[in-house]
Amino acid sequence: MDQIKIGKFLRELRNEKGITQEKLGEILGVAGRTVSRWETGFNLPDISLLVMLADFYDVDVREIIDGERKQEFSEDEKTATEAVADYATIDKSKTLGMVRWLGIIGTILMLALFAMQCKSYEVTAFKTVSLVVTFVAFSAMFVMTLYVNDKLEQIVKNKTVINAIKISAIVIGGVCIRYLFMIILMLLYIVISMFDESDKPVSGIDNYDKAVLVSENHSDLDSYFKVFPDDTANMVEATYVSKLPSNLVGTTGYTILEATYSKDDYEKELERLSDISLTIENGRVDSDEKITQDIMYDESMYAYPAYIAADGNCGTYEYALLDESECKIIYVLVKYISETDIEEINAMGNYLKADTAEYEEAGIETWKKFSIYSYQFPGTKELSGYEE
Repeated sequence: MDQIKIGKFLRELRNEKGITQEKLGEILGVAGRTVSRWETGFNLPDISLLVMLADFYDVDVREIIDGERKQEFSEDEKTATEAVADYATIDKSKTLGMVRWLGIIGTILMLALFAMQCKSYEVTAFKTVSLVVTFVAFSAMFVMTLYVNDKLEQIVKNKTVINAIKISAIVIGGVCIRYLFMIILMLLYIVISMFDESDKPVSGIDNYDKAVLVSENHSDLDSYFKVFPDDTANMVEATYVSKLPSNLVGTTGYTILEATYSKDDYEKELERLSDISLTIENGRVDSDEKITQDIMYDESMYAYPAYIAADGNCGTYEYALLDESECKIIYVLVKYISETDIEEINAMGNYLKADTAEYEEAGIETWKKFSIYSYQFPGTKELSGYEE
């Protein structure tokens, strides 16, 4: 079968009719560019369209297949050719019907998935990328469904619909700029982090400076390091390790201070910890409402009794573990720690929760978890935070 020859023959037949490719496409229900592909030999008409072409050009289907005019065919040959074309049309209709239904079901499922992701969305790099990928997949499935249901070409020809789509795209694009910007920042961070050594732990008690920790990290870590002591003057022995790399998507990691005190100083430090409380004001301009948040004491969450300032709020855990037998206090702050961070902390001691997977739960409305640094007042949608 010579496709080039068939294409030339189809072009000759169309020229004899004196019509354009676009006009023929309208008659057959296909695009003008599809007719062009037939006539250049790039593609061949579907067998179900051959009968329509043959009837329109007043030739036999076999003449089109051969790419030239022939003598008269017998009635049996014509009947057999038409029967094959009818069979192909029925078979194609069944297959296309299944594809159409699969397309509709797939589009509905992708839309449902996108809606569920929007409902549980939190501003994290992973959540943002997942949301964008789901939206792109939904859009592709929607366009494919329109195409197989013969609606896409009708939409393209409808200027009102096209204008509406353009306006919607501009609006959606404007809303998505923020998230696209976050993706770009995340990619930049990945590239920069390949050459960055800032995630190496800083160790040594001489490097401990609470004022620096607060000024550099309180915004990203949602903490003012209240459980941590102001200085190390009263400590008999102390070790300090901090790994808080700041990057384009925020600050994560851990800070751990192990301090051994004399018996009297240990008791004084316990008293300081037990008295920690913060007053938070309602962030609304028209409100003077306040609330006092007290530090939480717990003996079951960790391997040691603990005073807890934050228990997963926005991913931050801040607490002081009490080892009374050694007059030792372990001050800990962690936020979205990695498996490597967990291994490093476990090498220091049993300072984390038994279920370390909890530290990675970034997408389960962590803002609702306990923290003395923030509170959601009744009737408000956002958290009000503590400010010094």
